[in-house]
Amino acid sequence: MSRLNPFNKDKEIIECEHKKRQDFIDNLYKDKAYATWGLYRFTNILFESLPRWFYERNQASIAKWRELNGTPVRYHPKFPRVKRADQCETDDLVCLYEADIQMIRDRAVDEEILAVMKNRMQRCEKEYDLSSHPEKCHELRQRYLTEADRYDTKYGDLLYWAGALQVLNKQKARMMRERDGLYPGSDVIPTTMGVNIPKYKYDKGAPEYPLNPYPKWWKKPSPEAQ
Repeated sequence: MSRLNPFNKDKEIIECEHKKRQDFIDNLYKDKAYATWGLYRFTNILFESLPRWFYERNQASIAKWRELNGTPVRYHPKFPRVKRADQCETDDLVCLYEADIQMIRDRAVDEEILAVMKNRMQRCEKEYDLSSHPEKCHELRQRYLTEADRYDTKYGDLLYWAGALQVLNKQKARMMRERDGLYPGSDVIPTTMGVNIPKYKYDKGAPEYPLNPYPKWWKKPSPEAQ
């Protein structure tokens, strides 16, 4: 499993790609390309079938152990929220340090969400031919570019080790430019191809607002399934 897909949300796509590779190897045998078939078959067993067998066997044993012992899932810890940098006193170093750590964690989460959204967009583009991209992958591309634009608005042009105060100052500078009419904003996202893509309109009453890296066809698993 990929680091960007640790929760097995794309199982159908992974199974589809696995089947495509198996069909490709079988077609080599049918075409009597025995040397190439043997090489692909060996590498497929060594680098895919064996790790896949160990992973599924391990997952089955873990699921059985959790069913017997009632162990909670620990892959999504929730940390208590602390004060933001604008809520801290200027001489309260502990409060500012906690705000910095919280900002770094939030930034890492936003980066992982963007990575998941980009991964889904690229999977869709690989799954369908170029002529089907506007129809099949438009929503995924629109969501990814919208969140990438928002991420750049919040963290863009900042150094890697920037803290919560630097992020706060960047937002204050942007709000002052908006007040003076120097940063009007836009409802479209310019691309390198010269095509402006409208931003994705989120329903603020929906539970996935403001970020949802999963497409509409994905259903959240029930607590019983977890």
